[in-house]
Amino acid sequence: MILVTGATGNVGSALLQELQGFGAGPLRGLTRDTARAVFPDGVEAFAGDLAQSASLKPALEGVHRCFLCYAWVRMPRSSRRPGGQVWNT
Repeated sequence: MILVTGATGNVGSALLQELQGFGAGPLRGLTRDTARAVFPDGVEAFAGDLAQSASLKPALEGVHRCFLCYAWVRMPRSSRRPGGQVWNT
């Protein structure tokens, strides 16, 4: 199983198309709203959110490869070290 996060975004949706075209799979697309997700035939839509760690364990079940495609999210100031580096979390 190959998981693509950000599967409804520009990069993630294009990646799913390419992977399916290459015959890679099975494929799973991670999305916050499976009802709104439009994936190629045969791609499993899976509800989850990178910001909600509890949703990731089930999404990763049976996955042997994962592509992390997500929009840049600015870290809150409390997570940053002096100089802009992000604390390990």
